[in-house]
Amino acid sequence: MGLVLSILEPSLSGRAGPQGLNASVAFWTDIAIVCVAGLAFILTLPRAVARLGPGGGWSNGHYFRSRGRARPAKIIQRDSVSSQRYLMGDVRTEVEINIDTYPPPPATSDSVPITRKPVHVKACQARFPFVMRAVRTPTIGRVRLGGVMICALYFGVLLYATLHKSSVFKDPRRAGWVAISQIPVVYVLATKNNVLCVAWGTAYDRISFHMPAAIPYAIAGTVFYGLDRILRILKTRIVTATITTIPEMYSTQLAIPQINAGWRAGQFVRIRVLSGGSGVRGWLVSHPFTIACGGIGEGGAPYGLTLLIKNSGRWTKRLYDVSMAKQRASDLTTTIQVKVLIEGPYGGFGYTLPHSFFGALYVVGGAGISFGLAGIQEAVQHAQAGTSTLRVVDLVWSVRHPDCLVPLLPTFSSLLAQAAAANLKLGISVFYTRAVTLDHEFKDYVLPMDLRLEPGHRRLQNMVQDVVDRTLRTIERGEELRGVFIGTCGPANLSDPIREVIGDLDCTGLSSRVGGIELHEEIFALD
Repeated sequence: MGLVLSILEPSLSGRAGPQGLNASVAFWTDIAIVCVAGLAFILTLPRAVARLGPGGGWSNGHYFRSRGRARPAKIIQRDSVSSQRYLMGDVRTEVEINIDTYPPPPATSDSVPITRKPVHVKACQARFPFVMRAVRTPTIGRVRLGGVMICALYFGVLLYATLHKSSVFKDPRRAGWVAISQIPVVYVLATKNNVLCVAWGTAYDRISFHMPAAIPYAIAGTVFYGLDRILRILKTRIVTATITTIPEMYSTQLAIPQINAGWRAGQFVRIRVLSGGSGVRGWLVSHPFTIACGGIGEGGAPYGLTLLIKNSGRWTKRLYDVSMAKQRASDLTTTIQVKVLIEGPYGGFGYTLPHSFFGALYVVGGAGISFGLAGIQEAVQHAQAGTSTLRVVDLVWSVRHPDCLVPLLPTFSSLLAQAAAANLKLGISVFYTRAVTLDHEFKDYVLPMDLRLEPGHRRLQNMVQDVVDRTLRTIERGEELRGVFIGTCGPANLSDPIREVIGDLDCTGLSSRVGGIELHEEIFALD
């Protein structure tokens, strides 16, 4: 970028920008940064345009809304198993899961034709696998080489702007100009509704010397901040939510039936509980949680936005204890309601369309099941609508105890049945890492086909290889290669073995044969 500034050097004192060398350097430094950001936007523009195509969901992921309720399809089968809790459903709804006849007969390829194939555009990590392997190399702690390169480039630009035809010993005002010129950058990168996400010391008299000329920078920063506050207000709702404790998962389920559209899988919200004994902290501090459902249920019936809040901090523990106390004090059939201020949605996959790939793998740990559950639900929905090219989808979930599967068993069974009917090969593997005890046991449940419960730690290298191999077998000669999508959500080190095996597949050329492998990482923190 120093080369860019050198090219622009004849204009530094010209009429195109602010007058004065210090003002011109600050101005053209920002212009150079904008050019780099614009180049990044141009590189991602094809993927942005792809979201406007079939199945792109361009209208989702911005604001919550409510859809009309379609009449739900009724699945009644023989010899059922029951559960005390149906995640993201009404416990009074008549739904029975047949174990003896499950899964249903495989559907023919004509049952759900792909009438509107989604547009698939490869990301840079799929187009340049060897380069991406290099930039993913760990350097300082968990900071990758790519992050170090970006920081070094940015530091070099500011250093060049500070020292260009100047000296910090003779003209300290230059450093002040450069620092002030970065106020818009700081505001843009600090705001939640980030425009880049959509597109990609002296005495006071010395300060007053350049404060009037610095007003445009302050105004630019204020505009970005004000726009963020306006959008956050527009993205905020005060709603009534129902809370239920899930002891097996040591979590609280928070459901908002009146919000059933407007988000994508992988996105999160920030919530404040305004009632229910959450205390002052519940009013003043917002807490981020991943949305655990994809919006539209079986038969087109919306079942509302649902969050799974793990008891892992002071605030979440208080919410869990309040919910548990109210459930014990009232009839178990009584719905516990609280007022919630919800803001979002934020985050997600951006311009990436997981259902435009041939294969997908979701690897999650503990509370990260919200991320994985929403991902496979959205995959099933697009398969049912005929707007998906996915053929193989796997979910790998690691938990401490086997009974964590109990609350989600009806949901998993239903998703497996819907995927089979839509000719989508869906597999779910649950690994528990603690020994079975009297307090944590799993019994009297017969698991459906394609749902595995196994002890020990999962071997992610083998699972990534397996998904790639099975996806490769579904590709016909001469067919467009669409690649494999891998999404992870869990502790910071969860993706390390996956990143290593992707590098190995890049070296062997197997990733190119399948169309590339794209990795999306979500790291959750305790709250």
